[in-house]
Order: sequence, then structure tokens, then C-alpha cells
Amino acid sequence: MAHFPLSWHYFNTSPLLEPTLSFLGGYASYYVLTGVGLLWIHRRFVEPRLRSARHRILSVFITGFIVGLPLNALMQSLWLKVGLFVYTEAAGPVLHVAGRQLPLLMVIYDSVLFAVVAVLCVSDDNGRPRSWPPWPTTNTPTQASRCTTRMAICSGRANRGLSTDDRKMLSD
Repeated sequence: MAHFPLSWHYFNTSPLLEPTLSFLGGYASYYVLTGVGLLWIHRRFVEPRLRSARHRILSVFITGFIVGLPLNALMQSLWLKVGLFVYTEAAGPVLHVAGRQLPLLMVIYDSVLFAVVAVLCVSDDNGRPRSWPPWPTTNTPTQASRCTTRMAICSGRANRGLSTDDRKMLSD
């Protein structure tokens, strides 16, 4: 596996020796495919056992993190054994795998990323992303329109520029 030269400034400032393959989408596909797989695991095994779907995004995150933790530790330890990448600096507790260092903080960090990707892949019944925006978008006025409507009422211009919907929204 090709790596950046040790004499490069990039290597001296980064905590890791990144493989050159990372520029070709290796990491992106690893995180996305793992996140999609964790969402599938949630839908297959966890979702049928949930009593209500009120906290679906939270349960997807928790499932993604808990299942992703040992999966990521296994993958990184295998990659360290075969020499796919090497951690040159490690912060926090470290596991020693095949004479190499595996920082536990990186295992936890990657598991959080897997869970976030799984959450971002959750869709509602219409196929739209459920995690964004976090508020309902149908006929909901924006915060800016609420403020300008209230300012118009406070300044005595209540009847000018206000639609019937705006007046109804303020009365609710």
C-alpha cells in the first residue's frame, strides 16, 4: 500500500499516516456502506420489536453505534494485521494488535460516524430524508416570517401586508 512520504509536512502535522487510497473514495465507501448496512440491521432486527416509532431516529443511532462498535474494532484490527494502514500516534487507551497500535478513541469515533450515516439514510413514508429538516415543513412559517409578522403588528401596521394565513397563525 502506498503512503505519503514521512518527510512531508502533511505527515508531520497529522496524527495518522493516511493511505493514498483515501483520496480515491475508500473511506467514503467504507462509511456509507457500513451505515447503510447498519440501517438494514436496524430495520430487520430492531424495528419489528419496537412498540412505537416515536423515537425511530434515536433508536437507529443507538443501534448503529452499538452494532458498529465491535464491527469497526474487528475491521480495523484486521486492517492493522495486514498492514493496510498504520496509526503513527495514538491518544487515549490503545490496543496492541499484531505489533501495531489501535487507539480505542478511533474505534469509538468511527462508530459514531457509522451511526450518523445510518440516521441520515432514514427516510419517511414519502421517501424523503427524515432527519432533515428536523421540523415539519408543510405550511409551517419560518422563524423570520413570524418575527416580521409580529413586528408589523407591534408597529401598528397590522392590516397592511398581512395575509389571512399570517393573521390566523398569530392568533393560534
